[in-house]
Amino acid sequence: MRVTQLDIARKAKVSQATVSRVLAGDETVDLVLRDRVGVVMRESNYHLNKRASSLRKKMSGLIGLVLKRPEGGLRDDPFVSCLISEITEVLAGSDFHLCVDLAHTAEEQSRIYDEMLRTDRVDGVILVEPEAHDARLERLLADEFPFVVIGNPASAVVSSVDNDNVMAGRMAALHLVESGCRQVGMLAGPKDVQVSSDRVLGYNFAMQQAGQTPMIWHSDFGHKAAEMTAAGLISKPGRPDGLVVLDDHMAVGAASAIRSAGLSIPDDIALVSFNNSSLCDLVEGGLTSVDLNVESLIRQAARILLKRVESKNGTPISRRVVPCELVRRGSSSPRQKGGVE
Repeated sequence: MRVTQLDIARKAKVSQATVSRVLAGDETVDLVLRDRVGVVMRESNYHLNKRASSLRKKMSGLIGLVLKRPEGGLRDDPFVSCLISEITEVLAGSDFHLCVDLAHTAEEQSRIYDEMLRTDRVDGVILVEPEAHDARLERLLADEFPFVVIGNPASAVVSSVDNDNVMAGRMAALHLVESGCRQVGMLAGPKDVQVSSDRVLGYNFAMQQAGQTPMIWHSDFGHKAAEMTAAGLISKPGRPDGLVVLDDHMAVGAASAIRSAGLSIPDDIALVSFNNSSLCDLVEGGLTSVDLNVESLIRQAARILLKRVESKNGTPISRRVVPCELVRRGSSSPRQKGGVE
């Protein structure tokens, strides 16, 4: 049987109004009473139904977006700027506005989500860069809170918009093989981020198909972190002569490391990345990149969330997959020389 606020009030020997005030975070409630209600709630495994309570509250008019990056990691990141601009464009025709928070660590990210849900500061959340075992998904589902995932929510059954990143990773790696690379490596993102894991899986399929041994390095997001990781991998014997990089921002960092080492793109190391952003023009000859139709992907996610927030009876769970295509440029031109050293 479902435990109600009235049940909690009876067990704690307080009024239902006191329970409601405790749940609302009213600090004027006597500390002893707050503690007593809290103990009974934990013993009863009671969780506030956010969606039911929201029907009695005025909506905030805000949509939440939480980004996790190391300090300075948002600077010049084309995905982040596209993400914010496209969401804002969709919200411009609605009664909602975007609320953006930045977390440098997983602990900070968890605290931000706790605060958002505890205070009803936002009416819905766009969740990006889902992880394989994502506590955010579990918390949002438990609170029956409206949200949509941009990316692959893995085993969770939730509304999401994504690319087939396994196919995209395979496509990028096979392109380098077809361009003449004899050892293709991959500069991936953080290990726990699902989009990176999916592209690594596609890369591994391509290496198996081509009869090459996988070589994978993981890096934090951002061009500086990628530059440092790339500098390390190209300084060692047996470096790859082709490199699949998680996104354009990181690929610019990898290209900088390659040039600093006195090597040539694509003759010594060919490059392919993802997003097909304006950063592709910063690599001499142009950066080959998989176009993920990111603008369409983000807009679809924002529209799905608006429907979920505005619907009183809920909306069906949906998963949309946006097509992608490889855009060839000079960074992956057919081999002129080089190879594995």
